[in-house]
Amino acid sequence: MKFAAFRVNFNIMNKEKINTLDAAQGAGTMSAPESEISNIATVTIDKLNDKDEVVETEELKLEVVDEDTKDWQHTFWNVMWLACRTKPAPTTTWSNEEKAEAIMAYAEDLYADPTLCLRHLVWTADRLRKVEGFDAYCSRLGLNPDCVAQHIVFDGYYNVQAVIKLGVEEVYGAYIAMFSLPIVTFDRE
Repeated sequence: MKFAAFRVNFNIMNKEKINTLDAAQGAGTMSAPESEISNIATVTIDKLNDKDEVVETEELKLEVVDEDTKDWQHTFWNVMWLACRTKPAPTTTWSNEEKAEAIMAYAEDLYADPTLCLRHLVWTADRLRKVEGFDAYCSRLGLNPDCVAQHIVFDGYYNVQAVIKLGVEEVYGAYIAMFSLPIVTFDRE
């Protein structure tokens, strides 16, 4: 079943925020002052049909991540999952800026410091680049491996696992040429 939109409710310290994700509206921004952030955020995702009727509901309990969080991966991958569903259009049609905005819209609620989510994106992309042949394949196509890896991480956990298992050429092929610009610009120094 194809859903027309998703409505995402955040409940952080009993302060509810509601956001409907659709092509017209985009993700919007949802933020809580740092003093109001608790350790756990309840995220309720209502999947809506084209008449804005709730068809299915899913609830997630996610840890709000800060510098001291040791197990941040669960929240990180859920941020990527939510960000990918910000618009009904395939992520292949999104610009790098749209991807960054979608990530930040959720990182503002699920990270004490949203820029930490971007650092996790870069760190995860660096790990993905260690897959045998990853950098060589990107270089053959004249692409920056950092940029390609960031976009694959944005596509989600299962895409990353497929690249680790099968290789970037097998999973993405020349399609990765669309990933020429980084989602996050950073200085390695």
